[in-house]
Amino acid sequence: MKKTLLTLLLLATYAFASAEVNPLLEKARRAYANREWASATALYGVYCDREPGMPEAYARRVVASELIRDTISSVDAIQEALNAEIPPADLFSLLSTEAFAAGEPGVVPDVLERTRRRLPWMGRPIDTALLRYYSFRNNAPATERYARTLLAGLPDDPEYLTMLASSCMAQGKEQEALETYGRILEKNPDHFDTLVLLGTYWLEEGNKDKAREYLTRAGKVKSTPALRKMLSGLSR
Repeated sequence: MKKTLLTLLLLATYAFASAEVNPLLEKARRAYANREWASATALYGVYCDREPGMPEAYARRVVASELIRDTISSVDAIQEALNAEIPPADLFSLLSTEAFAAGEPGVVPDVLERTRRRLPWMGRPIDTALLRYYSFRNNAPATERYARTLLAGLPDDPEYLTMLASSCMAQGKEQEALETYGRILEKNPDHFDTLVLLGTYWLEEGNKDKAREYLTRAGKVKSTPALRKMLSGLSR
């Protein structure tokens, strides 16, 4: 058993080292770093054919393809990554990271929405990726739209509910936001982040009684210096 584990470890180390010094991969990385998008698209495409399974190669290939308006190849790259058994959530997260790092965040919604049309069975993971993208970009209307879409299938998901509530609050829909936070607490009365959010909201509204109620409940779940400071201020 120990010998088998050691062999697997050595093989994994060798594969990692080989990938790091692979001349084709290094050429692709240089082209990408130099914003030579056409070369990067071609080089990463060849690399993916020869060495399928590296998430970075597919994500960068998608970004580079989009930036030369090769929209067919970008969706092809996503499909190939999925065929290589890269988890959709990992692929879409890395795609977003690479697009932001390249200073081209608009690539993300464009290619994901196009991919959904071509691969409709990928609707939920794509919608989840778009929800997180728009939430990060503070686009409240789009965040609300995708949160509602996803909640239609998973009505009690705390992440989707939290994003819906925050997007409603950002748009001035305070009552709807408070009701949504209430839905979270109905299913999970000890949801720390929601308790803190509601406590902070009521503190800012000047309702110390409600603020104390939620912050005290939060403190029973997890005590933090900031929370203790707020509760100390409310006790004066």
